[in-house]
This record gives sequence, C-alpha cells and structure tokens, in this order.
Amino acid sequence: MSAPDRPMPWRVRASSHPIDDPWCRVRRDVVVLPDGSEIAYFVYEESDVAVVFATTPEDEVLLVRQYKHGIADVTLELPGGLIDPGETPAEAGARELLEETGYAPGDPAALRPLGWTYADSSKSPQRVFSFAATGVERVADPRPDANEAASGVVVERRPLAAVEAMLDAGEIAAQASVVTALKALRSLA
Repeated sequence: MSAPDRPMPWRVRASSHPIDDPWCRVRRDVVVLPDGSEIAYFVYEESDVAVVFATTPEDEVLLVRQYKHGIADVTLELPGGLIDPGETPAEAGARELLEETGYAPGDPAALRPLGWTYADSSKSPQRVFSFAATGVERVADPRPDANEAASGVVVERRPLAAVEAMLDAGEIAAQASVVTALKALRSLA
C-alpha cells in the first residue's frame, strides 16, 4: 500500500477512562488507522498551563527551584501552573506568578502573551500558554500550593543576560520553561 499524499487522521472507535483522578486523567482510545488496522492509544487529558518569564526592574529573571516527582529531582523553572476552570490563561499566569514568587507586575498590561504550544501533541492536548512580565515587584510572600509547600519552593533571581547560557547548559530544562524563555528572549531582541 502506498503512502497517502497527505497525513490521514485516525478514527476513534471507542474511548474509556481507565484513570480518572483530579491529578491524572487518562483516556484509552481504540482507533482505526488509515490502513484499516486497529490499535489502543492512550491520551493524557491534562489541563492547560500558563508559564511566565518575569523580569524585575533590575533585569533579573524570576525562577523557582522545586521538587518534581515525575523526574524525582529538583528543577529550576519559570513560575507557572495549571489554568483553573473559568480562568483565562493570563489570569492563571498572574496568579501563578504571585503564588509561587510573591511578585506581580505593577501594571496588568505588563503581562504580555507570547502565544501557546502543545506540551506533547503525541500524548496530550495540553497547551502551554507563555507570557512575559516586565517590571515585576515583590508585593507579598509566596503562597505555594500544599504539594509545593510540602517539599519547599525557593525563589531565585538570575541576571537576564545569563538565561540563554542556563538554557544551553540544561540548568533550565523543563520544556514549558525552555519554550517560554526562548519566546521571551526572542521578543526582547
């Protein structure tokens, strides 16, 4: 059988949710491939997230160091998290920035959208909404959620000029943070 001239979608014959938990929802699809064969395919139904590249008036970037159980290690990432039901991506970005770091932009217009990307289009419809926030100031103490607080979250300020080298060295390696940082750096150039 020859390859089609264009990619062909799969047809979903049946779906179920073998895992349906507030932290993890997995859909099992039985799909019919374009050649007529059938396979089971698993999709992680995760909420969209918002990630913020926030800079202070001193040209420092805010980062959070925290434990991530998926990799069983501590990471250095940009502030961000899940978008709650009924919340816009920008509202979630501003909320996550404040909760994780205690910082907020003085002017809400200083939170600029940088677009969105899929986290992993093979396995999930989850989108990562990227934002840049300039001139952020500390306005409160961080208020991490219960899981973050249990293992500790450390806010770090790093020079804006050092971020590209940190990305290249893998010091910042979480995909959503890398994409958001690259978009922000490009927008500043």
